[in-house]
Formats: sequence, C-alpha cells, structure tokens
Amino acid sequence: LGVAVTIIKPLFREDEAPFPGRYYRTERATLGPRGSGLPTLMIAGGGREMLSLAGREADIVGVVPMFAKDGSVKGHREVSAEGFAEKVAWARGAAAGRDVELQMFLDVTLTDDPERSLRELAAQLRRAPELITDSMYRVLGTTDDVRRRVLRMRDDFGVTYFCLRAPNVDELGALVGEMAQPASA
Repeated sequence: LGVAVTIIKPLFREDEAPFPGRYYRTERATLGPRGSGLPTLMIAGGGREMLSLAGREADIVGVVPMFAKDGSVKGHREVSAEGFAEKVAWARGAAAGRDVELQMFLDVTLTDDPERSLRELAAQLRRAPELITDSMYRVLGTTDDVRRRVLRMRDDFGVTYFCLRAPNVDELGALVGEMAQPASA
C-alpha cells in the first residue's frame, strides 16, 4: 500500500509520474481527467506499520482493532482505551506535525436493557463480556449513551469522523443531525 500511495499521489499533481521501483515500475503513468489537486486520502489500520503509513500519507486516519485469522479480536488491549491511545500516538507520531483527522467505527446497540443486550451479544459473538463493555468501538445503551461515547472519543482522542453501525441505524438519525450542528457560542 505504501508503494501504491507513492505512485498514485503524484498522478494528481503532474502530467506523468514515472516510478522506478524494485517491484512496481511506471514510465508514463497518467491520470485523467484530473481535478484540481489531491483528493482527501483516508487510510485505516490497526497495527503500528499501517497506522504509521496512514499518519505519514493520509489526511484521515481510520483507527481499527486488529483481528486474528478466525475473526476474533487479537486481545483486550486492541479494543481498550489504552490500546486506542497507543494507536492514535503511532499515527500522530508518524504525521510529524501534519494535521491528520481521525476516523473510527462505532458499533451501536440501542437498548433500554444494556445488561441483557450484553449477555446476548457476548453469546452471539462468543466473546467475553468485558471485551464488549471495555471496547472503544462498541456502545450498548440509549442514544444518550451513544452521544456520551462520541463526545468522549472526540474530546479524549481527537476523533472527528465516526461511522455509526447499528441494526437500527434509523434511530440514530436525530443524534447524527444534532451532532453535525456547530456548537453554539
């Protein structure tokens, strides 16, 4: 991916972008039609190498947990506040002062009975309940709980882009509309 970004970015600025790489080579690569500059680039990752690449090259860095081959989260730290902070630090450190924005997925279960929903979800996902309750990427509760989590992620970590995923996503519409409004002075 790093080589691809190195090849693609100049195509938005120059008529031809040769690249004499070891594994990939271009001689007269062109892009057309071309707009007026480089589009916003987003790269997401969960490990140090990918988040460092994202920090160096992207405008928006998507922060995600790492998963094992069987689809399970690689460990509690992957979803914890400490793990999230470490991932953000990798990206921001590699950005070397560049202003990058952060994006994350937030899986939402809207419920008035979070304990019951937690038991059901833990059984469905075959995960320990604490992997769910401690996860920065998941919230179970009311729209007020979702609002608090989004504000926490914004205030504590600087996340500005959220992808809220929920089976009842329509119920989040009012919250999204409310949060998209600029704060009143």
